[in-house]
Amino acid sequence: MIKIDKGIEIPTADRKRKSIKHKYPFRYMENGDSFFVMCDADNDVDKLLKRMSQNAHRALGSGNYAVRRYDDGVRVWKK
Repeated sequence: MIKIDKGIEIPTADRKRKSIKHKYPFRYMENGDSFFVMCDADNDVDKLLKRMSQNAHRALGSGNYAVRRYDDGVRVWKK
């Protein structure tokens, strides 16, 4: 049988990944503001569009953002 320990505190997590809210300026944006993220290769624009859409959804919530694809990158608006 496995022994159960009591009274051991949980250590703080070591976060090596930057928070989405800090990497992109979502928390500083007001309604109508936008930012542009450049992409080097044309085939990567679709991946960037998907990633930015996911990040905006997590940071701003459903329906509070718009993401549009351009030839050289992606623009994200806060609604």
